[in-house]
Amino acid sequence: MTRYHVTPSSNVDSIRKNGLQPRIGERSLSAGEKTPAVFLFANQDDLEQALLNWLGEMFEDEDLVILEIQLPLEYKQFLAQSEYEITCSVAIPPQYIRLYGKNIFF
Repeated sequence: MTRYHVTPSSNVDSIRKNGLQPRIGERSLSAGEKTPAVFLFANQDDLEQALLNWLGEMFEDEDLVILEIQLPLEYKQFLAQSEYEITCSVAIPPQYIRLYGKNIFF
């Protein structure tokens, strides 16, 4: 299962070390989220639409990195789909993560 995640480039070193951890960050708090999660996009089209619209506006002053996530099928039980994004309720280890368009996993 391939999924995508967008993060400020300043987070890359931590993600390389710790993977993606379910959290409620400041953007999630402002959106009223109450459950820690890793937010993902199901496909490149959803990712592009978000970057061209609401997500791009939220990060207009920050350098962003797109991460490609290769999840094993066992992760399906931890994923929930909403209208435009997917939440993952468990940590995603670095070995499942790579920089979008690169063949090097973290």
